[in-house]
Amino acid sequence: MSPTGGPANSDTSCATAAYSSIQAAVSAASPGDTVKACAGTYREQVSTLHALPLVNLTRATKDARIRQVLGWMRDPVALPDAVGAAFSQGTWSGIGANTLAWKWLSDAIRFVHAWWRLPEHERARALADPWSWRDLVHQAPAMNFLREGLLYLAFPDYFLPIVNLGHKTAIRKAFSYRLPQPSGDLDRDLYLITLGLQQESGGHVDYYLPPFVQDWRTKPDPPEEQRAWLVRPRPGGQALVDEWKKDGFVSLAGTHLGALQPGAGLTEVRAAVEDGYRHLDYA
Repeated sequence: MSPTGGPANSDTSCATAAYSSIQAAVSAASPGDTVKACAGTYREQVSTLHALPLVNLTRATKDARIRQVLGWMRDPVALPDAVGAAFSQGTWSGIGANTLAWKWLSDAIRFVHAWWRLPEHERARALADPWSWRDLVHQAPAMNFLREGLLYLAFPDYFLPIVNLGHKTAIRKAFSYRLPQPSGDLDRDLYLITLGLQQESGGHVDYYLPPFVQDWRTKPDPPEEQRAWLVRPRPGGQALVDEWKKDGFVSLAGTHLGALQPGAGLTEVRAAVEDGYRHLDYA
């Protein structure tokens, strides 16, 4: 494939490539084929696997993307009903989880490969003891939110369903007064704090809901505090800055935004950014 390719061509060389997009070449490939990508810019959205905990993607979107990838496999694989139902669940993971889904998947695959290379007695020990599992997972060269998710998936009674380390640290800091002596171990401290709160409240503890969230979540900025974005005008330089000041707004290049209609609302713009810039690591 090549940006200058087209259906009129049938050669495998870059000069006469049969396909002009990555998606078209992948969709036309048969099991075992090799797709050759020639140098150039491919302006498109290629189907990708996304981590399950994204609620800012609809269940239908997740389902369609996973089924498309499964359809490329030599041996058909059905999507289990439980997985389909899980697509409706999750936590808000934001732009970073969208743009870095490829990294999440790559790290997950490496972790699985490393897991099956371990001796059987080491796997058995990790699955029998939450802290052995934690130590094993933390040795993996993976993204933090993948590691934190693996902890909860294996031992939901010991680890929190929270993948944000900043949030975990803030929760421990806010409730550390409940510890006889902080251990310096984030997960063990949170385990003891959560057990105490469960016994006291007589039920499930959700740190993102009252009455717990207000004790650790950062309070809003004071109304008198002002913040701003740093926008660089290059290559327009001072002339472009002067134009922004005169017109009263900042204009930015949106090469990958696609066909946005004038007057599009915030929802439409946000969706266009998610679709058009998913290939960039702008977490």
